[in-house]
Amino acid sequence: MAASELEKPVLEEDNLYLLEQEAENGSQEHQAKLGQYYLKLADSNIERDQNLKKALNWLIKSSKQGNEEATNCLKKCVENETGIDETNGPDIKWCLNTSTLEKQIRHASARLFQKLNSTHKKAISRDEYFEAIKSLPGQRQQKLLMAAGRKIGQEITENDFVKTLSKKIQGTLTLTSDEVEDTTEAYKSATTLQKFVKFPRQTAGVMMDHVLEYSSKEGMNWVVSLIPTNQIYLLALLFVYSYITPKFLFFFIPLFIFYLSFASLTISSMQMFYKRKKQSDAANLAGLLKEYDMSIDIEKTESQYSWNSLTPYLVFFSNLPVAIASFSLANKDYVPVSELCVIALFFAVFCFIGLGDSHDKITFLTLGANLLASLPVFLQNFPEIPVIKWFIMLISRPLYQIDFGFGFFGNISLPSVAFLLIPIFFIRMAMAKSWQGTYRILIPHLVCYFWWNITTSFFPYTSFTGLLRATIGYILMPILLPMGLVVFLVMAVFAIYKLCQTALFGKLLVTAALLMIPIALTQTKAMFGKSADKKYATIKKVVMVSFSLLAIVPLLFVRMPSLKTEASPVLTWDDFKALCIPESEDNIAGLQLRCDHFMGTRISWTGEVVSTKITKIENTADGFFNTLPNFLADPLRCIYGVEFPPCDQNTSSSDEFKFCNLMNRLGHTCHVKNHATYNFQIVVKTDGVSLNIDVGPEFKDTVFALSPNIHIAFNATLTGNLGTKTPSLKLGSLKSLDKELILMMAVEQEDGFYIRSLYQSFSFTFNFIWFPVMEWVI
Repeated sequence: MAASELEKPVLEEDNLYLLEQEAENGSQEHQAKLGQYYLKLADSNIERDQNLKKALNWLIKSSKQGNEEATNCLKKCVENETGIDETNGPDIKWCLNTSTLEKQIRHASARLFQKLNSTHKKAISRDEYFEAIKSLPGQRQQKLLMAAGRKIGQEITENDFVKTLSKKIQGTLTLTSDEVEDTTEAYKSATTLQKFVKFPRQTAGVMMDHVLEYSSKEGMNWVVSLIPTNQIYLLALLFVYSYITPKFLFFFIPLFIFYLSFASLTISSMQMFYKRKKQSDAANLAGLLKEYDMSIDIEKTESQYSWNSLTPYLVFFSNLPVAIASFSLANKDYVPVSELCVIALFFAVFCFIGLGDSHDKITFLTLGANLLASLPVFLQNFPEIPVIKWFIMLISRPLYQIDFGFGFFGNISLPSVAFLLIPIFFIRMAMAKSWQGTYRILIPHLVCYFWWNITTSFFPYTSFTGLLRATIGYILMPILLPMGLVVFLVMAVFAIYKLCQTALFGKLLVTAALLMIPIALTQTKAMFGKSADKKYATIKKVVMVSFSLLAIVPLLFVRMPSLKTEASPVLTWDDFKALCIPESEDNIAGLQLRCDHFMGTRISWTGEVVSTKITKIENTADGFFNTLPNFLADPLRCIYGVEFPPCDQNTSSSDEFKFCNLMNRLGHTCHVKNHATYNFQIVVKTDGVSLNIDVGPEFKDTVFALSPNIHIAFNATLTGNLGTKTPSLKLGSLKSLDKELILMMAVEQEDGFYIRSLYQSFSFTFNFIWFPVMEWVI
C-alpha cells in the first residue's frame, strides 16, 4: 500500500490510550480505527514490522465481529501482499471468505456463551450449561439452546457453542425432533397408551415431527434406494429374461418412473414443511442473539436460511415434468389415481396454509383465479341440469376457439382469462418486500399451484365413488393399517408355506444365495480393512465388471422399437420382379448393381409358405451350465429349466415316445431350452420366385404355427441377394390370409403405437402447463 495514499498519522498520546482502551473492551469500531492507525504508521516506515503486526491483529479482531471497513482493509493488504504470513494468513482468509452475517452471529453467540459461563472456564459441563440457560428470557429460546447443548455433548466449549448456533441459524445444521420436541414432564412420564388417551393433540404433534424428520433426513435416501443400482446377475436374468419384451418395458418403465417421481414430489414437499419449521427456530435464536449484537438483521438471517433451504424446491420442480409425462404413459389400471388425487389435493391445501410467509389479497386472488381456470376439468362431465346448464357452459367451455393447426387450439373463455391473470399475480408476489417475495411468497405458492394442477390432471381418471373411497380410507387408516399388517403377516406365512412346496422355491433360494456375492463385495472394507480392500480392489472391479457385461449382453438382443416414422411401402412386387428378378443367372452383375439401391427398402407383399427352418440358436443358460460339473449342472437345469414330461405311449406318438426313452437313458431329466432364442428363415414363393425371409425370435410362436401352402401377407425389408432369383428379406410383420388357421395372428409393427404414445405424453405435459388458454389434441 503506497504511503502517498495515506496521510501521515497524527494522534495524541491521550487519544491513543482511549482508543486502545475501547478496542480492548471489544468495540469493533475502535478496533478498526486502531488497526488503520497502526497500518498508517507501518506505511510511513515507522517501526514497520511491529506496527504492521499490530494493525493486522486489530483489523482481524474487528472483522471477526462483522466490521466491513476492517474487512476491506484486510482485502487491500492481501491484494498488496502487505504483512500476510503463516501466522495471520488463515484468520485473514476466513475473514474474507465469511459473510458479515455469519460473523455477527458468531460474535453474538460468543458473548452469549460468556454470559452463560460465569466461571470463565474453558469448558462447562452440560448440567452447568442447562442451569445457566434457565436465567435467559423466553421458554422457546431456552428449549432451543438446550437442544443445541445436547447436540454438542457432555462438555461444552465456546467454539462448539458458536459453531452450532451459527449453523443452526443459517440452516446448515438441523437438530433431531427428539431434542427439540416441546413436551411436558407429565407427557414424558406417561405410558404409550396414556399418551394417546390423555394427550392426543400432543401425541399427534410428536408423530408429525417424527414423520417430517424422517422424511427430511431419510426420505430422499429411501427414494434413491428404489433405483436399482446393483448389477443384474446371470441367474437372476435367466429367471426373468423371458418376460423382457418391448411391450413389457413400455408397460413397466413409465409406471416405475411415475411412482419414483411422485414419491420424490411427496418427500420434497414434506422436507419443505420441515425446513419451514426449522426456519422459525432459526428466527427465534437470531432474535435472542440480537440482544448481544444489535447489528444482526433478523430479516437477513431468515433470507439466508431460505436460500440455504432451496434443495427440496429444486427437487420438486425438476421432478414435476417427469411425473406428468410418465403419468400420461403409465397404464392407469395399475395406478391408484383416486388415492393419489386425494394426496395431491391434501398437499395443495397444506402447502397454501403452511409454506407461505403471508396470505394477503394477492395470494387469495391467485387462488381464486386458479380455481376458475380449473373449472373446465371439473365440470366437463357435469350432468346437464336445465336451470344451470347455461351457467355451466359459460364458466367451463370456450366462447371461441382458434385452430392454429397441427392439433394446437387457442381458447377464449372466462377460465382462460383467469389463467392469464395468474402470471401477473405471481409477479406481484415476487415484487413484495423489495423482491424478497420471490422466495418468501412466490416459490412456496408455486408449489401449492402445481400440486393443485396435479390434482386437476388426475381428476379425469377418477370417479366420485373412488375419491370418496380414498378419502374414507385415509381417515380410517389408523384403524385399517394395524389390521392390514396382521392380514399381511398371515398371508406372508401362508405364501411362504405354499412356496416351499413348489420348484420356484429352489429358484429363489439359489438366486438369493448367489446375490449374496455382490452384497459381500460391498462390505470388503468393513470385513478385511482398508488396506486389504485397496490391495484387491482390481480383482473386485474385474469381478463386478465381468458380471455386469454378462448381464448386459442378453439385453442387447431385446427388440426395441424404432423412433423413426417409417414411410408406407411403395415398392410393389410387380415392379421389383420386373426390375430385379433375372430370367436366368448367366450374367446378372449389372442387375445386381442396379438393384443394390433398393437395399433397406420396406415392402408389403403376399406369397405362399414353402418351408420354415431354424437358422440360429442362442442359449446363454445352456452354455453356462455346460461349463459346470454334472453334479451341479443337473440340479440347476431342473431349478431354472423345464422337466421332461413322463413317457406315456398312450398319449405320445411313436417318435415322441422313442425320444422320451432316449432322454431317460442318457440321464437327461431337465432342459433349459426355455431360455433359448431362435432365429428362423421362411421360404415364401411368389409368382414362382423363392423369397428367403429372415425372421427374429419375436415371431417364434407364429413360425411354429406355419405349415406349407399357407398364404400370408408380410411386411419386410430388403436385405441382400438383390438382382438374383433368391432375394433375402428381414421380416417386419406377418399375418395369415387363410381363415381356417385359427392360431395365426398378425404381428403388427409396434412403432406407430410407441410414436403415438410419446406424442400423447408431450400433449399431456403441454396441456398441464397451458390449459385452458391453449391445448394440444393428438
